[in-house]
Amino acid sequence: MPGRNFRLQDYAAYLARVGDATYVDCTRRTDPARAPRVWENLRAVAEAYGPPWILQIWTKNPRGVMELGGALLERLCAGGTTITCQLTVTGLGGTELEPRAPADALGEAGELLECIGGPAHCAWRFDPAIAGLDNTARFEALAPRAAALGIKRLVVNFACDPGVYARVDARLAAVFPYWRPGLPGIEPGWKERTAREIAARAAALGLAVFCCAEGKALREAVPDLEPPECGSFTWFCALSGRTPGRRKGRPSRRGCGCADYFDVGCYGNWRACHGCLYCYAG
Repeated sequence: MPGRNFRLQDYAAYLARVGDATYVDCTRRTDPARAPRVWENLRAVAEAYGPPWILQIWTKNPRGVMELGGALLERLCAGGTTITCQLTVTGLGGTELEPRAPADALGEAGELLECIGGPAHCAWRFDPAIAGLDNTARFEALAPRAAALGIKRLVVNFACDPGVYARVDARLAAVFPYWRPGLPGIEPGWKERTAREIAARAAALGLAVFCCAEGKALREAVPDLEPPECGSFTWFCALSGRTPGRRKGRPSRRGCGCADYFDVGCYGNWRACHGCLYCYAG
């Protein structure tokens, strides 16, 4: 994935690399519910190169996605694109940690799910679990609601430890006094324990639990976790009924198993987005 920001001219090289296996992300870089420019970028790609095989929406705000992009999503569906969604719901919407995220995204997801083809096209992201919070309790409150919607895929991710993203560390340290290298006062092994608890509860609800790339090492300790494939080529083939030739991908980070994708977003929009304190994409 070349560059940090969208450039339409980069799509030609991407197309030459992947052939018919075109997979567009909208977007890992900023929430499309709060970024009108993202939809202009997506429209430009579709008009210049035709509808992609796969479009995956990444959002905390399904209502906002439909308000800004619903009409375009419907046109892409009609043009043959298979649409999926990574819907992030942590139970922290409207709090100091996610001040502009909706408090009840699961309750607002119905229109988007119907537009993209139903709950089989959606993965619920519990992302991130954060050291020092009661992540399991929040998960237990949300999981039955996600399962009741018919969602079967769950992606679990953990906030990066201090020392990885300076801006994130500064924001979180202002809220959590322990947010510094070593996480003083936090029980060692909290990630493994949390992953085990979530995996056990998810299995009882029929949710397959995938880890994101940052949690790849947890798979050795928690065998119930599926591979780090948010953009799963196998999933896309099953939903679309097509199996284009797969080219070797360019992972966004070490351990990422996602199919080779093209992102229509841009970094640097933290202040205009949901203002999540743990966000490193701003």
